[in-house]
Amino acid sequence: MKQVYKIFYSAIFMFILLNIPEDIKATHLIGGEISATATNCQSYAYEIEINLYERTGSDVEFGPGELYVGHGEPITFDYPGIEASTYQVDGQLYRKSTFSVSHTFPGPGEYTLYLKESNRNADVANMRNSVLTPFYIETLINIDALQGCNSSPQLVGPISPLAYAKSIYSMPLAPTDADGDSLSFELITPMQNIDENVSGYRLPHEFDLRFAPQPVSADGNTPRMYFDKDALVWDAPNLGGEFAVALRVNEWREVDGEWTKIGYVTRDFTLHVMDTLNNTQAQNYITSTREEISKSKVNIFPNPTPGEFTLEVNDDQWLGGTVGIYNILGQEIMQEAVVSGETQYDISAASQGVYFLTLQNGNLKKTIRFMKR
Repeated sequence: MKQVYKIFYSAIFMFILLNIPEDIKATHLIGGEISATATNCQSYAYEIEINLYERTGSDVEFGPGELYVGHGEPITFDYPGIEASTYQVDGQLYRKSTFSVSHTFPGPGEYTLYLKESNRNADVANMRNSVLTPFYIETLINIDALQGCNSSPQLVGPISPLAYAKSIYSMPLAPTDADGDSLSFELITPMQNIDENVSGYRLPHEFDLRFAPQPVSADGNTPRMYFDKDALVWDAPNLGGEFAVALRVNEWREVDGEWTKIGYVTRDFTLHVMDTLNNTQAQNYITSTREEISKSKVNIFPNPTPGEFTLEVNDDQWLGGTVGIYNILGQEIMQEAVVSGETQYDISAASQGVYFLTLQNGNLKKTIRFMKR
């Protein structure tokens, strides 16, 4: 039995990690955004709307929640019973839940509205420890009588959370602005609190370039995620799995002959890329079982693993090469010669999260992603 001991934890952290309640691990929240619409500009009255998106079928409920509005005490509410609707994406069922509240601001000023939930969904590949990281969304609204009435932008299109490896992904955003302000888009690092980004984040296409074997877009160019008119496009993912994405819709207004940013809305969501080891059918290979991949000549099982796992190599082209294990930051955990047949490894001392096992022999290279839980 080969042992890997290059990553260690303090006893306290391990105790906390191993005693995470199951309801925390089973979170199903996959995205959301906040908007603010002026209802009376003279009295600074607004209707604030929170949209949250989730996978259906989970018994984990949102909330109770706290909406911070940039001043005073937060507005508390509970999610059960709020307006909800379901929609389908390629046969998968999702739920959009909407919570609305009327609020009067104390006067002119710049207000950051934000909502923080305890945990993101688990197994997000392009950030560290997603299930232990809060989900956070924020909107900035600028109230200034000299600039005129101001409502935040609104994203009419719902979150489209499914993509497919080797295929172009596109999510229409359909933004509107009640005041006719100019809008622009940007990709940002997801946040876990006000002024605090999540840890270890890579943009999905940057993650692809770092870890996918020979990543290419649908037209053979370098993969990238970008905005095309009013849609978010990824051309094209190469690896299956869960990816965190955050985009910001910036609001611009011409003031005294200059374009000034007067607010923004942030949408944070998880994109699920469907794939298999052999790219023959749509599935997320992070959760593949040994039976599902048994036809492959290179297998890892169990996947996810509690620490001990088996690498099965039934392909002579890898003999004479090396097998390496890397963490999500690309740091090498170990490297050894490839052995034909089944070889056992143990990364029990390593942290929970995403790892990569790479086989390389000359110009041949194969990378398999697996989970440590």
